[in-house]
Amino acid sequence: MLRQSPVEVENLRTPLLTSNCALIMRDKRGLRAVSSEGNIEWIFTAKSKISSWNTNIDLDGNVYDVDNSNTLCCIYVKGELVWELNDTRIYPSAETSFSPDVKYLYLNGNKTSIICVSILTHEIVREFSEFSSHGAPLVDTQGNVYVTGGYMYDIGL
Repeated sequence: MLRQSPVEVENLRTPLLTSNCALIMRDKRGLRAVSSEGNIEWIFTAKSKISSWNTNIDLDGNVYDVDNSNTLCCIYVKGELVWELNDTRIYPSAETSFSPDVKYLYLNGNKTSIICVSILTHEIVREFSEFSSHGAPLVDTQGNVYVTGGYMYDIGL
């Protein structure tokens, strides 16, 4: 059955699907979770517009996104802010990728290639700045991190 979403979409991106079949979508104000019945389950309003190309979700259902004010947000499965990290090294609207053990989140840096954020301590634990990066970092099953900057680079983790 095809249903129309009650969400006004500003920039269409692939939504996330949670374990309870809710869709998490970006709208003009932040993020919304819409149930499989089409009801809005929760709304998260960011401090600044979220315009990154991807939103990520961890094994516990926490949602991660970066807004335009250099802030990485971790949002609980019910739409409540768990923690945030505001740092000028975070690229506004950076794209994210998890490490295979889901303990680290890699994202585009601002004036640096890639930064690595610990999900446990909520701090930047490593940064790489040898080259510019475009798009989300690619992390393989062995934990190797790759970025593109016109060429594919293995940043040697």
